[in-house]
Amino acid sequence: MNKKSFGIISILVFVFALNLSATSIQTRQLSQEERRSKNAQLAWEWTEVLKTYQLKHIKPEDLINATRLYIIDATVYKNSVTIKITNKNVSTFEELLKKMDVEKKNILFKVYTIMAFRESAKKEEQVEIEDKGLKQVLDELEKLWKFHSYQIDKPFFITVKEESGSSFFKLASEFYGSLGLRIQQVNLNSDKPGKRNITIGQLKLLTSYMGIEQIFIDSNNIKVKEDGYLVVGVSGMTSRGKVLILVISAEIKD
Repeated sequence: MNKKSFGIISILVFVFALNLSATSIQTRQLSQEERRSKNAQLAWEWTEVLKTYQLKHIKPEDLINATRLYIIDATVYKNSVTIKITNKNVSTFEELLKKMDVEKKNILFKVYTIMAFRESAKKEEQVEIEDKGLKQVLDELEKLWKFHSYQIDKPFFITVKEESGSSFFKLASEFYGSLGLRIQQVNLNSDKPGKRNITIGQLKLLTSYMGIEQIFIDSNNIKVKEDGYLVVGVSGMTSRGKVLILVISAEIKD
């Protein structure tokens, strides 16, 4: 190798080394900037802030209980809630608030109390069932239990608000006298009209005499389709084949 070639190679190696050194410096600078940015982001995420929200429909206590995993502390004043929360949890909290702070639906229940017999009724005593949904339900019961005649009260209409606690209604029955209907934990489990289900935690049909309750029907974890009909319970089978049947339907008032 002559001196000229050796000199050219030496220059190329030197230039390459300079470029490599510059790239290494830039990489170190970028890594430092990334670390500073990441540290700043973490510091912001874990910074505690105070935020106040005005509530329209939900109770402050219910909101606090449902979001306890995301908030540090909370104070309540009338229909407003002030929370201490980290920045990283604000968006999650506000998404939950948006879903929860909505007007609750009213649910209209149509309640039928029915006395069913295995004996056939006389022609003049036969009942014509005009409600098609109720007739379909009773036709199914007839196949299962071999009922042949019915005494049907006029339907009772009761309204319960979604996510309500416990409600009690008095029913003045033509056949059974004074009845009571206790209904608890009414909820919806879908937002699509026409495809929603109504769930009831517990439903009791009872009467009271001298302060003592007699329970005819006690059903739990009930699910009825929107605008559908459901046999909630059957009570009091006797040797004559006479029973009390409770049927409900549910309409959601949007």
